[in-house]
Amino acid sequence: MATTLHKLFRVHNRILTYQPQSVNSNVLRFISLTRQNADSEDPNDPKVAEMLKKPHPETITKHHPDLLSPEPVKGKIFEKLPIRLELEAGKKYTFCTCGYSKTQPFCDTSHKAPNFMSTRPHHIRYRPMSFEVTETKEYWLCMCKQSNKRPFCDGTHKRQDIQDAVKS
Repeated sequence: MATTLHKLFRVHNRILTYQPQSVNSNVLRFISLTRQNADSEDPNDPKVAEMLKKPHPETITKHHPDLLSPEPVKGKIFEKLPIRLELEAGKKYTFCTCGYSKTQPFCDTSHKAPNFMSTRPHHIRYRPMSFEVTETKEYWLCMCKQSNKRPFCDGTHKRQDIQDAVKS
C-alpha cells in the first residue's frame, strides 16, 4: 500500500503541490493549485490559506520600484545641507543619485560598482540624473539625495530623520 506525501511550494505567487507517486517512487508530480482546483474556498483549508498568504515583503514583484521606476532610487544621504553652485546655461550636467560619488554633487560613475547592482541581473540600481539649466546663475543642489525636486534642493534635508542620519 502506497502512501502519498504532500508539500506546498510557492513559485511566482502560484502554489505548487509536491506529490510523490509513492513512498518508494522517485517520480514526482507537480500540480498547480489555483482557486479553481482547490479543495474548498474555506480560508481554514491549509491549501487555500497558503494561497491567500501575502508574499514576503522582499519578494520582487513586477511593480517593485527598483525595477520599473522612471526616477532613480533615492540614494545614500551624502550631506545634510545643500550646496550652492553657479551652473552654465545649455551645459549638460549629471547629478549623482547614489551618494557615493567623489565629485559630489556630480556623477563619477561610482554607481556602476558591483555593490550597487539590484536584485535583477544586469540592472544598475542607481542611475545619474542628467539635467540642464536655462540660465547661468547660482543654484542650490541637493546633497541629501532625498529631494523630490532633484537635482535641486526642496528643503527635505530639514527633516529630523535626515538630520539624524548625518552626524557632524
